[in-house]
Amino acid sequence: MVNRLVATADDAGPPGRDEEYGFGRLDIVKALTADVPHVDRNPLGYPDATPSTAAAAPSHDSFRLSGTTIALLVGLAVLALLVLVALVVVMLVVLRRRSGPRGGVAVPPGGTPYR
Repeated sequence: MVNRLVATADDAGPPGRDEEYGFGRLDIVKALTADVPHVDRNPLGYPDATPSTAAAAPSHDSFRLSGTTIALLVGLAVLALLVLVALVVVMLVVLRRRSGPRGGVAVPPGGTPYR
């Protein structure tokens, strides 16, 4: 599966694998339909995973976020905060409308209070 994704990726940035784009942009349609030759080795160049290393947690040194990913996460956080504020405002407006008029005297649309 990894070989299929790497072999069908559209190269972006400098030719070959690079730090910003990796092997390129995924082309899912091409990955599902292209005729990709079989390989016997991991196309990423890493040793084959064994049961003891497959379950191991990644080291903190290998986990880095790109600037684009950080910007996307910040944007999503700001959007979530704006949605939360909008929901609170809507709830306050609804609660005020349901509580009815203040002062205990009901006033009909004509303006003369009921007694």
